[in-house]
Amino acid sequence: MRTITLKDVSKTFYDKSRKLTPVLAIKDFNLRIENGEAVVLLGPSGCGKTTLLRLIAGLEQPDSGLILYNDIPLDEIRVEDRGIGMVFQNYVLIPHWESRKTVGFFLRLRDREDEVPAHVQTVAKITGVDIESLMGRFPRHLSGGEKQRVSIARAFARDLELLLFDEPFANLDAKFRAKARVELKRLIQEFNVTLIYVTHDQVEAMSVADRIVVINAGRIIQAGAYAALHDDPDSLFVAEFLGTPTINSFWGRVSNGEWDGSYMGRAPLPRYRPDGAEVIVGLRPEHIRLCDDDSGIPAAVERVTPYYAEKFLLLEVWLRKRRWRIQAPLDAPFEPGYTVYCKLDWSRAFFFDASTGERIR
Repeated sequence: MRTITLKDVSKTFYDKSRKLTPVLAIKDFNLRIENGEAVVLLGPSGCGKTTLLRLIAGLEQPDSGLILYNDIPLDEIRVEDRGIGMVFQNYVLIPHWESRKTVGFFLRLRDREDEVPAHVQTVAKITGVDIESLMGRFPRHLSGGEKQRVSIARAFARDLELLLFDEPFANLDAKFRAKARVELKRLIQEFNVTLIYVTHDQVEAMSVADRIVVINAGRIIQAGAYAALHDDPDSLFVAEFLGTPTINSFWGRVSNGEWDGSYMGRAPLPRYRPDGAEVIVGLRPEHIRLCDDDSGIPAAVERVTPYYAEKFLLLEVWLRKRRWRIQAPLDAPFEPGYTVYCKLDWSRAFFFDASTGERIR
């Protein structure tokens, strides 16, 4: 296993023709990943998470800062001694090699090709999936899911200490993604390796991670377990990025020490803000209650989306140019055009500074 430490790591990409503005991908990044920990780098496209993974793998060099493996600078460790297995989004299988040769490449280089069948059997046993039948086939004869299994088997068929995954299931259908996540979890628990996993999918992050690191614009925004990030966000970005359905955001101003959202009502603030300050309230759909009478806030139903597995309806409602989302019972008789009455649970609300996005606590 490996401890990975990043100290003040920065990376900028330059256009060789100098026609394009330099792109700052990672800025003063600090992170420590402990032995055997499963860490997910979670963020939107273009936030720098794949660049970060490539830096950790040694595929890119940082402009400044240090990357340490067990407190030793990465560039002082020979490539063959780094113990890295990496699984890419696009599989990276050699077209003219059958799967057995692909999986056994690392061991073949060390004259240990006879160990390949045992590795394949171990992976098949842990995942509960027969991949031995794929070993004689070429990539062109494999489905997307089969290619991904071969790619994962290749990563594990080596002297592994650090496992890097870059959006490994992004090209797979939803049913197979769910199954593949279970298989992967079994593998990392059995092999007891340090895992760094890149994704923009929060369900994937929940399934795999011991710790989630939310990244945006090349910086850590917040890190922790999913429940802590979801229930106690430090910023509007984290509150809006995590959670399905998406959190509602209501703009307002401070008036007489309270948040004033005009026809959305008033709410006490967690701490003092000057009158006139702009504040955004975040309230998740499940924390808006429907009323049986007209004592609540009236809103027109614009769209109804059933979530059958989760057993609720998602109502998108409209009031004076504001849209927001409410959860309703699955058997509720709502349809577009209905008027519903809502009450906001202010005890579950988050308050954010409108200019910085930082949480007001």
